[in-house]
Amino acid sequence: MKVKAVYQTVTKQANILPITTPFHKIQEVFEELHPIHRSIYVVNEQNQLQGCITIWRFLKLVAIKTANADQVNLSPSLRELSECNPQKLTAGMMMHNTPSVTLEDSLEVGLQYMIINRLEELPVVDRQGVVIGDLNVFEIMRHISDQTTGRI
Repeated sequence: MKVKAVYQTVTKQANILPITTPFHKIQEVFEELHPIHRSIYVVNEQNQLQGCITIWRFLKLVAIKTANADQVNLSPSLRELSECNPQKLTAGMMMHNTPSVTLEDSLEVGLQYMIINRLEELPVVDRQGVVIGDLNVFEIMRHISDQTTGRI
């Protein structure tokens, strides 16, 4: 089955921010997100995918600022970010590369990307790389459940 058959059945739209979005605005968006969402996609001026900020990456940065950074398991890139003034951090600085899927990709491809990269949702992009939605793990789980129970 293809992504286009199930995406937007749980999450109706992707959370998107421009690459220049400041830290405080990113924090506001995460605070307002529906609990089913785990990511904010970062886009350029043409709304093309540039990267992703997961809730875990964001929480690690917050933990660094509020606790002892030595107690938080950090990648080198996050450790470098931890030394920046939060007022100067932008989405472009905080994001990481992320795989994406298209409407024509199979759900199996999406699931593999999620498992390999430990993600719970993936951006869905068009041929130009513009974010048009996201594929949530719950959408895949519903499809798997429907297949195993015979529901269609």
